[in-house]
Amino acid sequence: MLPGRKAGLRCPEPCSEHRGSDFRYPLEKPGQSRGREQIQLSSHASGGFVLVLSAPRRRSSTMWSSQRYVDVGKTRGCSEELLERAVAQIEAVIDPAPHPPALLTLGHLAMRADVPYASLRRFIVHDTEAYRRFAVRKRSGGIRVIHVPEASLLKVQRWIANYILSVVPVHQRSYAFAPHSSIVKCAAKHCGAQWLIKLDIRGFFDSISELQIYRVFRSLNYQPLIAFELARLCTFAPAASPRYERRNWINWKEYTIDAYSHRGQGYLPQGAPTSPML
Repeated sequence: MLPGRKAGLRCPEPCSEHRGSDFRYPLEKPGQSRGREQIQLSSHASGGFVLVLSAPRRRSSTMWSSQRYVDVGKTRGCSEELLERAVAQIEAVIDPAPHPPALLTLGHLAMRADVPYASLRRFIVHDTEAYRRFAVRKRSGGIRVIHVPEASLLKVQRWIANYILSVVPVHQRSYAFAPHSSIVKCAAKHCGAQWLIKLDIRGFFDSISELQIYRVFRSLNYQPLIAFELARLCTFAPAASPRYERRNWINWKEYTIDAYSHRGQGYLPQGAPTSPML
């Protein structure tokens, strides 16, 4: 919990004193979403307010009205400067294609995914107890470590997979874990080929870093802080790992939020519903 924050208060960080757009990733260089609109007023310990107006789950721009958002915000006592920043963040996401849902803050995500805010904060600081791990034998030899997320983490990961990642186009040569893909379509591409090369990449999921996932969400125009938090929710980082001896897996810079500090970067866990799509 951040200093000065009251327990149980679901308060989005990018308000009048903490702006999500000011966040810098340490390695970077300088219920389900409702089908109708929902309004929630969240308070910050400093006394500032941010209005969270939840748009529809898909193609949220169809029901989005910046004028109505601003009008309602003013009646709730929000400053015009704060409302303008919120509108800019929302429209930066919902205007370009694809159309992922707008997310202003972690508190906004908690409301849309219907997951407790406190649980999301715990997952983002890389609580190692958030996953149950076990090993299975591979047919080719060796073992594969499976990470099973706890119920609340699984719920928010499924929300991210269903409402964010599912609307992002995949590479035309990808035939798995995407809408309308199938192994039959993949096999059809190889019919009549003289040679078929089959291979597996060792440690593929483990090789994809938290920073790479962060860049995926930034490419969807999410603000730096919420993109970082989404990346943390989709990755696993043990307290200690041999990979932290390698320079490209260490966080060199200080975090904007002290509670988010962690020595090394996380990686995609096998067993999370977001990992295959990412």
